[in-house]
Amino acid sequence: MNLTIWRWSWRWLRLGPRTLGWLVMLTLLQLAAILLIALVFQDLQGGASVGVTALPRVALMAVVGAASAVGLFLARVAGGHAAATAVTRLRVAALELLYTRAQAFYARSNSGNLHSLLIWDTERAFKFFEALLGQMLAALTVGLGIVVALIWLNPMLALLLAFIAPFLFLAQRYSLPILRRDFERRNQVFGKFNSDMLAVLQLLPLTRAQTAEAQELASQTRALAGLQKSVEALLTQQALQHALQNGILVTVVGVILVIGGSQVAAGQITVGSLLAFNVILLALRRYAQDAIAVTPTLVEGYHALETLHHFFTASPPEPYAGTRRCRLRGEFSLRDVTFGYHDHAPILRGASLTLAPHSFTALVGPNGAGKTTLVNLLLGLYKPWQGALTADGYAYVELDMHAVRRQIGVLPQDPLLLDGTIWENITYGMPDASAEATLAAAQSAAVDVFAREFAQGYQTLVGERGVRLSGGQRQRIALARVLLRQPKLLILDEPTNHLDAAAAWQLIEKILPDENLPSARRTAAPTILLITHDLTLARCAQQQYLLKQGRFERLAPEMLDRVLTRNAQPFQVEPISDPSATVRGEHV
Repeated sequence: MNLTIWRWSWRWLRLGPRTLGWLVMLTLLQLAAILLIALVFQDLQGGASVGVTALPRVALMAVVGAASAVGLFLARVAGGHAAATAVTRLRVAALELLYTRAQAFYARSNSGNLHSLLIWDTERAFKFFEALLGQMLAALTVGLGIVVALIWLNPMLALLLAFIAPFLFLAQRYSLPILRRDFERRNQVFGKFNSDMLAVLQLLPLTRAQTAEAQELASQTRALAGLQKSVEALLTQQALQHALQNGILVTVVGVILVIGGSQVAAGQITVGSLLAFNVILLALRRYAQDAIAVTPTLVEGYHALETLHHFFTASPPEPYAGTRRCRLRGEFSLRDVTFGYHDHAPILRGASLTLAPHSFTALVGPNGAGKTTLVNLLLGLYKPWQGALTADGYAYVELDMHAVRRQIGVLPQDPLLLDGTIWENITYGMPDASAEATLAAAQSAAVDVFAREFAQGYQTLVGERGVRLSGGQRQRIALARVLLRQPKLLILDEPTNHLDAAAAWQLIEKILPDENLPSARRTAAPTILLITHDLTLARCAQQQYLLKQGRFERLAPEMLDRVLTRNAQPFQVEPISDPSATVRGEHV
């Protein structure tokens, strides 16, 4: 057992003097009840008649038994409440940590394992705390008091009990490492099963489209067979541990009765003393059995707490720790940035790029060139190996990145939607947004075009991940969600993924500033970074860059014209219809 884990676990319990005192008092109430019952039997003498004196004893035992039951009930409730409170704190802290870890942590983590940790490991931690406070605390406290009472009642029988106790200890010491090993194996197999089931649900449409049901079913059946074996091995070890220790306890009680009976026959002790000793011994056996019964829960819970402790202490923090907050104008720059996800394999190599405030920049390049990497760097999810990023001239290392991200809007290639209404999806992250601002964002993203066709309008449920909508509708809702934030930098990542070029341009055109508007209105427009494989759409931007071999190369408009005319693309791209006929002159 690691003391560091115990101290870390105690941090979540935070049992104050009042709660701890209440638990101890309830435990002592159970001990007092057992000792009172023993005293009732202590007065009995051999050959004494059962007459009127039996009634007060029966009444006293009934009262004491009821008090013991109440104490046991309240102790379990108090322990359960403290455990539930502790695990709620633990889960909230885990979620807070999840939202503040570096993106690199998630890139190398398995989502199924994280899901298992947040759900199952915290549940095992709850059962650990519940068993520790509700059962093991009482077993240890009452057990210690009972041992003292046994020594006082009959030192010889207590010495015999002490002689047998090491066998219980050895049985426990032998079985616990095996039990822990079997728990670890079961948890590993179950973690993989959890990941596989998440993958099954996500790939269900693909599985049906590829008619791979039989293949998947056979694969998952083999995985379930492995899980069954690990569970059976664990159950066998638990049953063996319980049977071994329970057998030792039964043997102890039997030996005590035989030797105690011999002492009664020899006149060394009274029948009442033997009965009192055995009443207390039976109580000790009950609490020992409780301790044995919860041992697997404690072993499994302790292993879960080790896993959670590793998650809390080993997860890398955010790459930036600045505190400066400011309202940005929309200028973002990379200066001689070198970065990659794996050592000695940089994706960007001394790359420099400046996005001027309110400008419209298009970035093109082959797959794997680093376009998504650029987005991750602009969002501050990663820190470059060399070079630096700035926003309005402030170095990223100075800035509060959470505040910076609130001023950056990203429309990803495959936007995620909540299992809620259209309105809830647009206002996600902005719950206090006014109805006017929400409707304005929806109109700018052309959500109103299809939302008003639904009977429930903006209160229409979109289904899990927006399954009830088309890809284009999902993308328009995601764009409205981004525009509601009024970002200073708007990143459009492959907007033609679910929209044709003409539709994508119509959306962009609504966002661009109108030169006829007052200056204040024009400067409120965001800086736009368009990432696309569509050269005709890229032609509509004010400036175009090619990301190639880790660097940004400025493209002249005539180069794009030549590429479009000859179809001599610098990377693989399929020609599509040209929407540039609708482009205003100032952006050509």
